[in-house]
Amino acid sequence: MPELDRIAADPRCLVGLSKSTIAGLLLRSAVVQSALAAALGVVGDDDDHPENGQGADCLLGAKEAAARLAVTADYLYRNADKLPFTVRLGPGQLRFSSNGITRYIQTRQGRRKA
Repeated sequence: MPELDRIAADPRCLVGLSKSTIAGLLLRSAVVQSALAAALGVVGDDDDHPENGQGADCLLGAKEAAARLAVTADYLYRNADKLPFTVRLGPGQLRFSSNGITRYIQTRQGRRKA
């Protein structure tokens, strides 16, 4: 079974592998990805300050969140229940987690690279 580092360097090494081997690799990569995401959430080093755009979260309105995601505010309202960074403050009060949007963007970029 190829190492995850080797696959990252050259995804062509997956050619010819069985589906069960690929499924095993996918599971291992998901475990690694989860561990890395968790580590990002608990790291408390000097780079983890609100002034640097990390650390403490802030809630964005639909217009600000839409601008960060390059979508319309209407899209956010229509898809709020499906988006992992949506925060409901009360009836008719939607906000969007800035840190959640950052993680969402990073996850989506990771999918395109694979």
